[in-house]
Amino acid sequence: MMSKTVMLSVLIVLSMSVAYASQDKTGCKIKRKTLEK
Repeated sequence: MMSKTVMLSVLIVLSMSVAYASQDKTGCKIKRKTLEK
């Protein structure tokens, strides 16, 4: 059971890091668009 919980926690952390990375990329794009205007 412990291995399953550990795997789940690792997957959650990975998904969270990926989500933050995608948010940062989109945020940079939006900032660039606003700066261009």
